[in-house]
Amino acid sequence: MLQKKKKNQGFTLVELIVVIVIILILAAVAVPSITRYVQKSKIAKCANQRHELATQFQIMGTDVPELALCTLEGEVENILKKDVLDYMIENGYCSQDITVCPVYNEKYELEISVENGQQHVEFVCQCVDSVKGYVSTCSKYYNEIIKNGNKNPDRKDLLSKVADEKGFMKVSDSIKSSTLFILNFISNFRLSA
Repeated sequence: MLQKKKKNQGFTLVELIVVIVIILILAAVAVPSITRYVQKSKIAKCANQRHELATQFQIMGTDVPELALCTLEGEVENILKKDVLDYMIENGYCSQDITVCPVYNEKYELEISVENGQQHVEFVCQCVDSVKGYVSTCSKYYNEIIKNGNKNPDRKDLLSKVADEKGFMKVSDSIKSSTLFILNFISNFRLSA
């Protein structure tokens, strides 16, 4: 009888610790992967939202034909008499939930460029890994500095802060050779600064 009771005692402390350690190791491996997948899905959602906004902007251009002639973001706001995204929400072109980046939780900014007479419209945020994404990030930090009372911020400090967050900007050879693109980049940075 005593021997049967000893066999039915259950797990030992060592066995429980081994099981807990195995579970912790599996969790340590799984959590970063899950986090990476969640981040990738947010980035994909951001890209879809920006594409949807650009499509809706083109549709809005059929109702407000003057928009097709705009070459700068400021011209669009002058025609609409308000922020582009606010206008799009009020007039039913999009819902408010797609006007905010799901990764950085910031409102998208309109970027317009003209190449070979063709207007290109893009909504950008810090997710955009391009020159425009860097301009958006620079603009965000510049506005923060101005709000904090510094009327003449040092551009080197600003660019250093952006480089720390986003890394160094990678520019393809085709972009480097595109004079029009570089001129638009410089004018946009000056307008936002």
